[in-house]
Amino acid sequence: MHKSPRRDGFSVIELLVAMTLLALVLGSLYQVFGQGLRLVDRSGDYAVAALYAESKLSEIGVEEALEVGSSNGDFDEKYRWQLDLTPFEFEPDTQPTGESSAELLQVRLEVFWGKGRGAKSVSFSTLRVQQTDL
Repeated sequence: MHKSPRRDGFSVIELLVAMTLLALVLGSLYQVFGQGLRLVDRSGDYAVAALYAESKLSEIGVEEALEVGSSNGDFDEKYRWQLDLTPFEFEPDTQPTGESSAELLQVRLEVFWGKGRGAKSVSFSTLRVQQTDL
């Protein structure tokens, strides 16, 4: 009985299949890591916007007088803000009774960054007490 010679190594077809599978796996990993990096960058932008907003909101009524109206400005080259102060409207059945020397103002702060289609923003809202003269 004659034995066929032993073949060592891989055939060209096996190498092509292995390379194709490797390319598919590496391509998928690249997309997953790329998306992860974009999410980290986006969450960083939101965190910076929240820090700027916290700083701006802490100034209102302390460093700046409370006045009904709108204002805007820049935090830096990337981040901008829009501030709106309006009298707070109570629901009809929750309107406080009696005389008061204070008025509630609704504060709405929106922080923007980016331009064009990539522009993003986040809004913050709170109430502040304004002393009024009786």
